[in-house]
Amino acid sequence: PPRSTLFPYTTLFRSSPRTMPIEKVALVGSGNWGSAIATKIGLNVLANDMFDKEVQMWVFEEYVKLEDGKWIRPARGAQPPEGKTWVDEGYEPLTEVINRLNENVIYLPGIKLPKSIIAQPDIKKCVTGATMMVFVIPHNFLAPIVPKMEGAFADGAIGCSLIKGIEFEKSGAFQPILISDLLQTEMRKGISEIGR
Repeated sequence: PPRSTLFPYTTLFRSSPRTMPIEKVALVGSGNWGSAIATKIGLNVLANDMFDKEVQMWVFEEYVKLEDGKWIRPARGAQPPEGKTWVDEGYEPLTEVINRLNENVIYLPGIKLPKSIIAQPDIKKCVTGATMMVFVIPHNFLAPIVPKMEGAFADGAIGCSLIKGIEFEKSGAFQPILISDLLQTEMRKGISEIGR
């Protein structure tokens, strides 16, 4: 029997032809940790027929340019000269660079991403139709990001949290909240947006 590529010590058995739909994975986050995870997810979807061969990776859009052999970006909060854009100044969107070079030149330079990873600056497009979403963003980005998905992900989608950090109740005893519970709450809000 064949071996699983996701779980190499597991043997796969099928009693009948596959009838389940293909899983569509979206990666929400593209910093150091998100890009590192993308290297593994990207290879795993290519090696397993249970998955769509393309993984959308949400990237907070920044502008970058190659200068003296090093990729740089404008200082945080900087604005291009009046009447100009960053593109006018020789910069290009990070998503375009990632998709062209298959590398996150800012957050994981020198490490190639599998061709299955597609950088996407629009969070809603990133998760449209996703049956599995892997969240690798700063914990404080979760509450503002998930509502922008407006239920674009598949009904019954799985949210997997690789989020680092801690969150606390906003009122009451100021108790810690599990990030997984916060994710579940925010995803339910996204689903409820469909009915509005």
